[in-house]
Amino acid sequence: IRLLQMKHEFDEKLHNVKNLYKNEIEDLTRCYKQITVKNDTLEKRLTQVLALSLTLFCQFELIRNIPKISN
Repeated sequence: IRLLQMKHEFDEKLHNVKNLYKNEIEDLTRCYKQITVKNDTLEKRLTQVLALSLTLFCQFELIRNIPKISN
């Protein structure tokens, strides 16, 4: 009977540990997905900012190279 009780306690502890790790893995997976979404958003925003910067630079170069009109 004692052995059966010890086995039951062991099984219960094992079950608790499995649940703990399962919850930890689920939390980490959820965090990873959130980070991935934020990273994708940042990459898109960076691409937009880079495109705008290049456009502004090209426009600045065009303006700078316009010949000056002499009177």
